[in-house]
Order: sequence, then C-alpha cells, then structure tokens
Amino acid sequence: MLAAPPPIDPPSQQPESSWRASLTAHIAYERGAYERGTYERKDYERGDYDNGRSFLKQWSHEGPLKLQRAFYPEGPTVCHLTLLHPPGGIVAGDNLSLNFQLSENAHSLITTPSAGKFYHGDKNQRLQIQNVLATLAANAILEWLPQENIIFDGANAQLDNQFILEPDALLTGWDINCLGRPAANERFENGFFKQRLQLWRKKAAAKSDKPNNNHRPSSNNPPNSNNEAAIEPLYIENSFYQGGHKHLNSKSGLQGYPVVGTFFSTHKTEHLKQIRAAITHKTCVSSASQLPDVLVCRYLGHSTEQAKTLFTRVWDIVRQEQLNRPACRPRIWNT
Repeated sequence: MLAAPPPIDPPSQQPESSWRASLTAHIAYERGAYERGTYERKDYERGDYDNGRSFLKQWSHEGPLKLQRAFYPEGPTVCHLTLLHPPGGIVAGDNLSLNFQLSENAHSLITTPSAGKFYHGDKNQRLQIQNVLATLAANAILEWLPQENIIFDGANAQLDNQFILEPDALLTGWDINCLGRPAANERFENGFFKQRLQLWRKKAAAKSDKPNNNHRPSSNNPPNSNNEAAIEPLYIENSFYQGGHKHLNSKSGLQGYPVVGTFFSTHKTEHLKQIRAAITHKTCVSSASQLPDVLVCRYLGHSTEQAKTLFTRVWDIVRQEQLNRPACRPRIWNT
C-alpha cells in the first residue's frame, strides 16, 4: 500500500490565508435532448454520437470565479468550458477553491484563457492557495487542460489538484508551472511553491451490509484499508520548490530549467514509443512512463509554450487511441 502523502498545509507558524473565492460546477449528460443545428458544427456522422449532449447543468460561485458559456466545437457530446478569474492572479491571502462534478457519461474539456499567476507575497508571508477537486462518475470523461501557472519570485504558493474517478471514468490533464519570469530575467530566488497532484480511483462496490457514504479521501491520507471507503490511489505526486535552493540548478534537481510540466492520463497506451518521440526535443528534458493505471509524461525546459505544444502532441495520440477522435484545441488558446 502506498505511504500517506505528506500534508500540503504549511507549518502551523505560517499565517493562514484570509480571502476566499470558490466555484462549484456540475456537468451532466442527457440522451436525445438536442435539436440538430443548434451547435457550431452539425455534420457529425460518427457512430459514437447518440443524439445526446453534455452540458453545464448548474454552477455557483463566490467571489471572482466564473465559467464562460459552454462551447461545442466537436458537437454536442463534448462540453468545452473556460474558467475565468477576472483579477488575473493570486495575491497574498487568496484562497481559491474549484469543485467540478461530472455525471455519468458526461464529457467536458476545461481550460483557462491565459496563464495563472501567483504574485509576489507580502511581508507577513500569507499563503496563496488554489485547490481543485474533480469527481467523475461512471463513464465520465474529463480533460483538464489549464494554461500554465507563473510563480513570481517571492510568492508563497500552494496548489492542490485532486481527481476522484469511478471505475470506468477517464481523465486526461496536465500541469505546467514556470518558476520566476525568465522573459523578464527574474529567477525564483525567494518564497516557495508547494504542489500536490492526486489521482484516486473508486473500486467496484463490494457487498456489505453497512452503507458507505465517505467517498472522499482526507486531505492528507488515503482511506483507511480497515474501513469501507472503497478507493485507492492511482498516482500521487508531491513537489516542493524553495526559492533560491541549490536543487533548482543541480543535476539531480531542475538543472536550471524554470518550466516544469506533468502530463497524466488514466490510460494504458500501446504507442509509448510514439509518445516518447512526440515529446522529445533537443532544447528540453522530457520523459514518458506507463504506470499500471496512468500514463505520465514529464517536461523540463525554458518555455511554457513548448511544454504545451509537446503535451498537445501526446494528448492527440492518447485521445485518438482512447476516443477515436483527434485533439481539439480550445479556441480561447488562439486569442
């Protein structure tokens, strides 16, 4: 059994964040519920379309977090959503919480219009926090493809992404982060960036006389194997980057590269050699590994745009293998 990941919460002596914003969204699916001609493209004759649609059933927010109206560049079964944060960045004391729920058979691609920014912190070292939780019901598909995060020098940033999947749900996503602002000759010399990525899979329901209502793992520990929380970790990654630390430049660390990226997909590929070739470039360090239940690709380099380009190649290969359809770049990326 995997060891419990370390707490992502900062030491108790660190000041807590004081300003909160949240967004909750429910993406659902319904069959035979659309009129032909109401979507951007009408000429779909693929066998995997069943006159149904994925749609944003309801959402609520507190503070400046919003969702743009849904787009359907691939037809009605894939709901493209853009997450908006009008302030444009996270400052000292901010705490953003995002919660997405996908119903059975729903398929959504969620992205952002521009880079996320964790600005320079304040003298009180208040945290800058973003938490993402997504739960996927049976046969749901989530493509989590946000633009990169820029961690300014002096930020005290904390990012936690959790994905909880039913046995037949599919998840593909990436996480791209830039430490400092290389284009402005700003290195990450102060502050810290703490990051955790968690993928959990619910096990098939076991026979029991006692109902189980506790499906979500605790913030720091996987479910106790002695209770009936039928959930197991697929992939857990913990990262901590201290500004100015020698590991940012060491050969066993980031080797002086400011951009760090991870691509992940709950997929067992048969094209690993093709994927490795797709993300190989002489100006960066990259890798692709097929774990028992998750495909993981890594990037170390100088360019967030390059990381996204290489990961998009992998996404295209995985998508065609999984869903028999090519990658469809959100049009917001072109603006």
